[in-house]
Amino acid sequence: MGIDNERCLIMMASYNGEKYLHKQLKSIMEQTYTNWDLVVQDDGSSDGTMKILEEAAAQDPRITFCRNESGNHGPYQNFNVLINKCRAMKAYDYYLFADQDDLWDADKLETFISFVKEKGDSPDVPVLVYGDMRVINEKDEVIIGSLNAEDMIERDGISMFFDASVWGCNFFFNRTLFMDVEPVADDSERVWGHDQYFARWAGIRGKLYFMKKIVMNYRRYTGSVTAEHELTVTAGRIGRRLKQFDQLCFDHAVMYKSALFVLSQLGKKELTEEEKRTCGGIERCIRKGGPGALFYFRKHHVDLGRKVRTMSHLLILVMGRHRKHLAVIH
Repeated sequence: MGIDNERCLIMMASYNGEKYLHKQLKSIMEQTYTNWDLVVQDDGSSDGTMKILEEAAAQDPRITFCRNESGNHGPYQNFNVLINKCRAMKAYDYYLFADQDDLWDADKLETFISFVKEKGDSPDVPVLVYGDMRVINEKDEVIIGSLNAEDMIERDGISMFFDASVWGCNFFFNRTLFMDVEPVADDSERVWGHDQYFARWAGIRGKLYFMKKIVMNYRRYTGSVTAEHELTVTAGRIGRRLKQFDQLCFDHAVMYKSALFVLSQLGKKELTEEEKRTCGGIERCIRKGGPGALFYFRKHHVDLGRKVRTMSHLLILVMGRHRKHLAVIH
């Protein structure tokens, strides 16, 4: 099958996005690779979002939209509902998530497809690729030229379970992965974010690739869903985190709780012996912690990008300070 014949489905969740939605839709409509469809699910917007979607759908037949009428609302729940809907739709070769307020480079789709083709994996292998991106503010000004250069977001499959610094808005994955991932209930909470879920799944069941090429602008501004997550590591940030050590332990426990959820979902599959060993090792490291965590990190070369981040996670695991929080996080 030629590259121009492979079909991509883009999934976008929207809510009160009128300020930036038009620009994002325009950046998708201007992709150099044109064999795509976009489905947008709105979560009950009270602004002009629906009008923008109606106009875009009238202009471009590749765009459709629907409303989240499941009764489960919120940015993460909206995506879960949309993902479950799209699984029941006609088959596509590749899938992507999209946020309503970013800007895609014109060659984003083309670049991802070319990257996957160059890797040459069998279509039967679950594959997920995530790329680098610029960070922009509410005025479209670039505030970080490369997120990977700033925050070192590249991870292997095992390291992803300890710190999944990934953003679903820059995912590209094949149908094999999309259908292999165990469905998540519509009402799943934030801790089971779809981006971490899909990346970790690919790290165990298939191939997880980081693509160093920058292919989009990721928007950060006050009021956005991920605004509270700091993207840069500074002396001031480290100092603040150490002063609030128990909160740091809690935040790490949230990450580990979501990792344990993925492991529990993977347990529903018929895993290979190697996959079982990998899942079991990760789970023991998280649940038991202690000196064994140090051995595990060294044996598996767990690398969370920056040394200070890796050491922070390892310290908390060895001390076991995360375990009391695991018991109360739902």
